[in-house]
Amino acid sequence: MKRFLDSASDCFGAAEGALSKARLTAVEPVFRAYFDKLSFFGVVPTVTKRANSEDLQIALADFHGLQNLSPQALLSESFRNAFAIALYLAAASLYGGLPKFIVLDDVTSSFDAGHQNFLVELLRTTFARPANASGLQVILLSHDTMLEKLFNKHSNTGTWWHQRLEGVPQLSVLPQAGAVNKVRDQTISMLQAGQVDFAKEGVRQYLEYRLSDLILRLRIPVPVDVAFNDNKQLAHEFLQAIEAAVKLHQAANSLVLDAAQVAGLNANVATIVGNFLSHWGTGQTLSFSGPSLLGVMQSIDKYCECFTFGPSPGAPRQFYKSLHQRT
Repeated sequence: MKRFLDSASDCFGAAEGALSKARLTAVEPVFRAYFDKLSFFGVVPTVTKRANSEDLQIALADFHGLQNLSPQALLSESFRNAFAIALYLAAASLYGGLPKFIVLDDVTSSFDAGHQNFLVELLRTTFARPANASGLQVILLSHDTMLEKLFNKHSNTGTWWHQRLEGVPQLSVLPQAGAVNKVRDQTISMLQAGQVDFAKEGVRQYLEYRLSDLILRLRIPVPVDVAFNDNKQLAHEFLQAIEAAVKLHQAANSLVLDAAQVAGLNANVATIVGNFLSHWGTGQTLSFSGPSLLGVMQSIDKYCECFTFGPSPGAPRQFYKSLHQRT
């Protein structure tokens, strides 16, 4: 009986090992192809299974001309995360089994804007349905406003659909409608109640959302990369891009804004930067006060209104089509 059980164990172990090796052999070219689509140039990964273990070992088949190096000491967090994401997606695409969806939580958090776009395009065009008829449905959790802008761009193309959600933990999750208005109303309510520490995050979220919406509506060019650090934040980048575009059209004598609107831009930017962004950038959060942040919220709305016009008396105001075109 013992000899039989030992023999059966050896047979099953050998078969399992061969199956695992065959699967890994199938996964590796897909893994490399997915990683290549993320555009981390000069780096070619490889994956093997450790001896007598189920653990996988990542190595660098090529690193800018050097071969067979360990990635731990050479690569940044974004490269390592790209390895993990590409390998996971490759395995899921080949051996997903019965599940037809996957949940990805903040997978772009360590990527810059360009690589975020490459990852989302990989998911959209190669991995997920409907572009891949046999692919999975991807549920992507993120609070990145740049990704939201990308989602909105593709929302009416027929190959993309997304739904923003909000809710209360352990109670409910509901489709989110009028999200920016809710952020504004809740932030103002907290400021009026003196809850400045909680409200300041809402001010920043509202500012970034409104600025990104302006850039999208008016077709204002922005740098491919935006910096996220203490001295140069996303809102600063957006404001600088808008200011540069306004000055360019002024110099070309093609700016659709009138003199009062330009003056309004400058006045409201001074309030936004002086009462909020300059303190945020230096970490001086104690400088925030409820009344000053309420003024910032009002200035954000007034700043955005400078890019609108009344099509006719009594009609709702509309955004200009661009900085040089009314409609």
